[in-house]
Amino acid sequence: MAKGRTTYVTHPDGTRSKRTSATMTYTHAVQVGPGDPARYVQHLAHLSEKARKTAERISRALENPRLSLRDRRLGRSLSDGTDYFSHAATLAGTDIYTWASSAGEVRHGYPEEQITPALAYLVEVARKQVETELGRAKAWDEEAKAVSEGKRELPEYLRGWGVASWHSRRDLAEKAANARVASPYGERVRAVEVETE
Repeated sequence: MAKGRTTYVTHPDGTRSKRTSATMTYTHAVQVGPGDPARYVQHLAHLSEKARKTAERISRALENPRLSLRDRRLGRSLSDGTDYFSHAATLAGTDIYTWASSAGEVRHGYPEEQITPALAYLVEVARKQVETELGRAKAWDEEAKAVSEGKRELPEYLRGWGVASWHSRRDLAEKAANARVASPYGERVRAVEVETE
């Protein structure tokens, strides 16, 4: 196959995917088939449960909020050898953090800078994160219900056949296909040879 040629993959439903490259020569592709609605719904349920657990964990930390302040060495001045430190302020029991002064204050805001106690700042961020996580969970639950009841189709990328990636060697295509088999959506995946005209 000459460089700069157009390559094709014909799918089981008769559709074709094509790729033209001026610099690469493709011999194989990773073909991906439609997803399984039941597996998609199962994945959405998993995402929803994970979001709810995150919201619960943060809510527990907000019941008795505490600040964890740790020194973080940022570097050393080349001119005088002075070490520069900042402080990682974390809301205990969460992974919500910000950078703060040694006094536990956060400087933020533009154009006018504001100084806020780090704990108050992190509590506000945590409350917003709880709302976000619960909103995500609700949206995933609604989508799962709609797909389960047949009121909504799978997302477009899971409905038909397509090519996930194009490769210059069979072994690369097989490696990519094997990695994609772990997809939570249940698509049919395989490495195939490409066609040329």
